[in-house]
Amino acid sequence: MSAYVVSDETLGRIIAFLREPRFSQQAHGLLKGYDTWIETSRRELASAMHVMNVEAVCERYADEKPSNYPFVLKIMPSPTRVQFVCSLSCYLYQCSEGDVPKCELYKALAQCRYAVALDIVRDMPEYERAIGD
Repeated sequence: MSAYVVSDETLGRIIAFLREPRFSQQAHGLLKGYDTWIETSRRELASAMHVMNVEAVCERYADEKPSNYPFVLKIMPSPTRVQFVCSLSCYLYQCSEGDVPKCELYKALAQCRYAVALDIVRDMPEYERAIGD
């Protein structure tokens, strides 16, 4: 498996979605210590996510150094729910090296992805027609 640092645009899309009123309350409950309504908190979250991604890459490739990966948060328009799940899935995959998946932030972001993916499925007509006990 290879690992790389995701683009600033990918992180920007994730952060943009987390500020959306439809999901920000749920995100606030999952992302302890980060208030996605507040700009400075969103920037801190984006920085922590970048550091976590760089840490995973450095664990995968011993010759890599965090200083090789500067970070600038790109302000992006809010993506669709599907784009958010896609971007966050890519990000989490790139962070799945070493002990990074054991981090609380990684676990919280995985829960965010699950919550939005489930929200997408529940909005599908197929789900409305499905039979559950």
